[in-house]
Amino acid sequence: MLGLVSAMRTAPLLLIGMFGGVLADRLDRRKLLVASQIANMVLNLILAVLIVTHSLEVWHVFVTALCAGVVMSFQQPTMQAMIPNLVGERDLMNANALWTAAANISRSVGPALAGFIVGFFGMGAPISPKPPSSCGRAVSPTPSRCSRRPLRHLSPRCSMI
Repeated sequence: MLGLVSAMRTAPLLLIGMFGGVLADRLDRRKLLVASQIANMVLNLILAVLIVTHSLEVWHVFVTALCAGVVMSFQQPTMQAMIPNLVGERDLMNANALWTAAANISRSVGPALAGFIVGFFGMGAPISPKPPSSCGRAVSPTPSRCSRRPLRHLSPRCSMI
């Protein structure tokens, strides 16, 4: 069951992830990121309400995972496209490595921490803080440099970004 949920969440990345990258290059990245954070907030809120009201069914988890995968297909390329605008050329490799490390650590530590929280506080406890945190990320100010196109002074090895 867990493998199917993971497949539902990652399949959109394989199928429509390239379109998310195109949109990240052509649209205002801040607006695209805010829209994806709002979509994440709505999905997390729906899931939290279903869990707390004890009306969650398996198909809800599958549909939510699929929708979250679609949102992630637009969010991930947008976040990665913002990195060159936020750091200089000298720090670009370190920034990419740090972003990747943080994402991978959160994917491994998060579920383990959620397991402990579920054990102590119940099923609704780990998901309940997610909608407010998504809302906070959506409304927090982002640097104006994020919406610009990739910097022209970057070396040729960075031209694919």
